[in-house]
Amino acid sequence: MSKDGNMNEHIAQMLELIDELKAVGEEIKDDHIAALLLVSAPKSYNTLITALEARPENELTPELIKNKLTDEYNRRKEQDSDRNLAQAFKTNVSFKRSNKNGKFCTFCKKSGHSRDFCYHLNKNYESRKRFPFKKEVRPQKPNENQGQNRDRTSVCMQIHEKQSILNETKIKKSSRIKMINKRSLQQCIVIKL
Repeated sequence: MSKDGNMNEHIAQMLELIDELKAVGEEIKDDHIAALLLVSAPKSYNTLITALEARPENELTPELIKNKLTDEYNRRKEQDSDRNLAQAFKTNVSFKRSNKNGKFCTFCKKSGHSRDFCYHLNKNYESRKRFPFKKEVRPQKPNENQGQNRDRTSVCMQIHEKQSILNETKIKKSSRIKMINKRSLQQCIVIKL
């Protein structure tokens, strides 16, 4: 029998050969059958064979040896399947760990990247992938109010200059300049009294 062979099939083949020998007329005793089963077992079963040989000879029956060999084979088979399962689990866990890299996207709920580099959120992901630290500069739409704000600023400056001139020359107090502050936008209004 080979090292990785099926012990149940091996025992069945050995018993079949023994039956063929008996059919030809050869007489084989039970202790010879037990010895043939022990000798034909692979070297990996040496520990079991040594333990069985330590028993008294009257206890060594072919049935006992068949049962012990099949029990050992089934135990090894279960052990191998448990070992393979543990190895598969270990491989799966390490694969998941290496995939995460400690990053998790809060937008698409997938691991391996952050929200900054989410390909579902950022349409221009490929360019950001090459230069991850470069922030994308989006062109601003021209604001129609920007020109008006510049005009207002210059008007306010002109009014302020005029106010200082008026104060210096002490011209009529009929016209006064007041500044009104509205939330975030400062507007200058000239009020004539």
